Amino acid sequence: MERLRAYNQKLLAFIGTLIAAGVLGLFLVGAFLLVIELFDNQGSDYEEAPSISLPGKKTGGTKQQQRKQEISFHSPDLIDTATHLYLIPVSLRNTPQNVDQRTMETMVEAVTSSSRGYREGYHYEGAYSNIVLYDQPRGTTHAVFNQTVNLGSFRNFQIKGQQYLLIKGCRKDTNQDAKLNEEDLQSFYVYDVAAKRLQEISFPNMGLETYTVLHQSDQIVLSFGVDQNQDGILEREPMVLKRYSLTDRKAVDLINPNLVKQLQGLVK
Repeated sequence: MERLRAYNQKLLAFIGTLIAAGVLGLFLVGAFLLVIELFDNQGSDYEEAPSISLPGKKTGGTKQQQRKQEISFHSPDLIDTATHLYLIPVSLRNTPQNVDQRTMETMVEAVTSSSRGYREGYHYEGAYSNIVLYDQPRGTTHAVFNQTVNLGSFRNFQIKGQQYLLIKGCRKDTNQDAKLNEEDLQSFYVYDVAAKRLQEISFPNMGLETYTVLHQSDQIVLSFGVDQNQDGILEREPMVLKRYSLTDRKAVDLINPNLVKQLQGLVK
């Protein structure tokens, strides 16, 4: 009898262990699937949001997967207190058919640096389709771009009382995927707010990576990646530096070509 009782206790303990292990296994599998789903959703949002589909070009996928693009206006930011001039970023709301609407995620960062007439205001990063300026006293608005573009970042910058918009973006589908996004070769744009004049600074087979406004100067150093294989995408490409002046609106080589050859010769 004692042996039977001991056997039953061991059997019950074994069965309990199996049940506990099964429950733990199901919990771990569920947690793993949940994590995978979260990462998939984040990845799909990040990939879809920054792209602007070009009209008249096929992007693939079924009709249910295709998205309707609608512009969305952000809240205005005051960039010039003297003239009461406001900046309104414009982005896209991509609306898939039979799917709930989602607004593209963007980021706005306020910067408050000022020195001897050089002042930076707002810095915008994300994916934008245009910029609107609102003149409150006159009650007028106008757009900076009159063509389809994808703007990855921009900021307003005041130099000696003159307002400029410094913009990184693209208007050409260089990788031929029927979309405008950060994977295409980027250009540098300068918009003179007072003159309402837009200038694009770009070079063949080059894409803007970043730029630096030199201290207390109207000069900007532009870092361009060189698309050596000319596939319209920058992937660990060499960088060159250009110096742009807001005064003469010209971009020239920052590093002397002879010095470039000399430095290149040291590593061959």
